[in-house]
Amino acid sequence: MLLDEINKAKLTAFKNRDNVARGALSVLYSKCFELVVENRSKGVQTEDKDLYRIITKFIKELEDEKQMYVNNSRPDKVEEISHQIEAVSLFKPQLMSEAEVRQIIEKLADKSIKNIMSTFKKDYDGKADMAMVSRLAKEYQAK
Repeated sequence: MLLDEINKAKLTAFKNRDNVARGALSVLYSKCFELVVENRSKGVQTEDKDLYRIITKFIKELEDEKQMYVNNSRPDKVEEISHQIEAVSLFKPQLMSEAEVRQIIEKLADKSIKNIMSTFKKDYDGKADMAMVSRLAKEYQAK
């Protein structure tokens, strides 16, 4: 499971005395483990796609933090956050390209925004950038 891989990477960073990566991976592990425990209490199995959502959100948070440091001229912190993003990005899901998303939309009989969005949410959750899917769905509505 993905959670075990994150834990192994965290331990490797600890052994290598890479405190920046270890810190980021520890936070990521905690967020993922929290979801696992929450789902377990509900009797729901946690899948990797659920963890991918957390990873993607965490990377976006780090990128926002990095941008804040760039705007405030803090190159030392920018470098640190970049290293954290690099460590966490190893677990980032590979998202579909725009061409792949377009192919799937082309195959759909009903090209309404509602149908496109529900199809991608149901069948391709965590595999496609939903902002891009939304933009493409609006393009197909305009045609």
